[in-house]
Amino acid sequence: MQANREGQAESLWHMIFLDRLTHRRHALRMGSLKTFLLVSALALNGPMTAFANTGLTDTFATCVGRFSAQVEHEWLMHSDAAEITEQRRNAMASLLRAVMPIDDARAVLARRIEAKFAHAALLQRAVFRGETEDADWARGHAAALLDDCMSYLLVQS
Repeated sequence: MQANREGQAESLWHMIFLDRLTHRRHALRMGSLKTFLLVSALALNGPMTAFANTGLTDTFATCVGRFSAQVEHEWLMHSDAAEITEQRRNAMASLLRAVMPIDDARAVLARRIEAKFAHAALLQRAVFRGETEDADWARGHAAALLDDCMSYLLVQS
């Protein structure tokens, strides 16, 4: 009887292990499928070397910088939206890595930093200028710039 229970327990453990392994493989395949579809869709626009000329690299680098500034701002202001913004920044960084030419890494990093500081300056104007027209403009402009970047992501706003 004891041997039968051990056999059943081992069989149950084996079934759970196989189920989890199958789930992991499915999740990996779905991640690979999403990456394949993204690269395929981008490749339809032309060869991979043409990305530097299309402006996608610059656009995505700018958006990663903006999202980085927004995440830091939300952390400092103890906003609940920081985690969601960080996920969006990571998604945008994935898009950037997909289109970025390897030999252009320094220029891309410089663009990210430039955009981050510019967006941080807008956020500072929005917060520290009080309830002025300038603060309202900065708040609206920062939101509009992030909305532009959100249009490149396949997520709900």
